Amino acid sequence: HDVEFLRPIVNKIYEIRNNKATCYYGGIDYYLEKIKEKEQQVVSEKGTTDKSQPGSRKELKRIEAEMRQKKFKMTKDIVKQIEDLEEQIAQLETNKSQIEKELAKEEVFSNPQLSKEKNSDYDKIKNQLEDFYSKWTHLNAQLEEIEKSFE
Repeated sequence: HDVEFLRPIVNKIYEIRNNKATCYYGGIDYYLEKIKEKEQQVVSEKGTTDKSQPGSRKELKRIEAEMRQKKFKMTKDIVKQIEDLEEQIAQLETNKSQIEKELAKEEVFSNPQLSKEKNSDYDKIKNQLEDFYSKWTHLNAQLEEIEKSFE
């Protein structure tokens, strides 16, 4: 597993050993430090390393990988929808900005028909933006709930 990838995103680690879960509040480095301390303690107490530890660590890594895969599967569609919405929002914001500039031009506000068309376009964009922001907020809340379930 790529420790460098995990460092910036992991802030809590659950270790499951002998049907007991232990939570380590801290990053990967903190967890690895605590594991080393435990191993040193076992070595000093027994004089040798515990044969079950490597298997347990391997099992822990397997479980962590499975959890990451489950989380990815559960969140990938939502993340994609959020990214698509963000692109659409950015485009609408650009269009809204252009229309605002056009509405400020004398040739537009002095022409009632053109002004009415531009205002209509502006209102449509504002309504679309409100709808997209609402969807974006809802999707982010869903994503947050899923991510909380993996903490």
